[in-house]
Amino acid sequence: MRGRDRMARMLVGPVVACVVGACAVCASPSEVAAPRPPPADWLQPEEAPPDTHSTSAEDLPPEGTPQLPREEPSRPSFPPGLLRGLGNFHPSFYQTVDESDSAFHGRPAVRPVRDRRGRVLARVSRQYYARLRMEGSGRLRDGRVLSYHARLRGEARFRFTRAQYGLSRRGLPLVPFRSVAVDPRLIPLGSVLYVPEAAGTPLEDGSLHDGVFVADDVGSAVRGRRLDFFVGFEDHIRNRFSRSGKLVHGSPVQVYLIPREFADEIAERYHPASARQSR
Repeated sequence: MRGRDRMARMLVGPVVACVVGACAVCASPSEVAAPRPPPADWLQPEEAPPDTHSTSAEDLPPEGTPQLPREEPSRPSFPPGLLRGLGNFHPSFYQTVDESDSAFHGRPAVRPVRDRRGRVLARVSRQYYARLRMEGSGRLRDGRVLSYHARLRGEARFRFTRAQYGLSRRGLPLVPFRSVAVDPRLIPLGSVLYVPEAAGTPLEDGSLHDGVFVADDVGSAVRGRRLDFFVGFEDHIRNRFSRSGKLVHGSPVQVYLIPREFADEIAERYHPASARQSR
């Protein structure tokens, strides 16, 4: 038990440098793809989310958009043999859409947002409603936060939450730059993942990302080998991941699974018991 506690503390400690290639020894050669070059339904029908977390080609940054130079990621130290390689996945991003954004100014509030009982929670513009359905969570101009709840009679239904960014499929508060939407047929909800390419991304508090994420959410557009990273109120196209060049929309990244006996303690850092009362 003491050895396991010591190993768990290694996982939840601060970001430290690890020996180059430490992750490569954790998976067989067939599971680890060559490094990518620098940048140039399980769900019940009535509960299935709308076409959430989708990105069209028109949303992508124009060709030639400048990006910051790529740096070698800061990596946490994982004991050899701990991680299990899941192969390559294609990243995308989703956000909590803010009604105060200039894109929605001057739009008539004619579209009702309803809860599961059919009660009108708010009236918003058609443009905002379309984005709310796609992203799954949104903040109204008055500060209240809506989260997707269910789909009934062909209509997305929502609920209010005290969680700052909305709720995930697991019913837990979404955590920017930690929560990720997955296809639960490939990655079970609650899994803790390590994505080396994300390590070293500068965060708002000045720290560097350690590459660890929690599989919190799903989306009808998140199918197969795709990961949808939650970026809070930052833009689902231009955010700190994409600006840094460490995660690029559609460009494959390697993903590793952290074993359950250590994953639970790591996940508790991002979903403490107090946060679970935010619903």
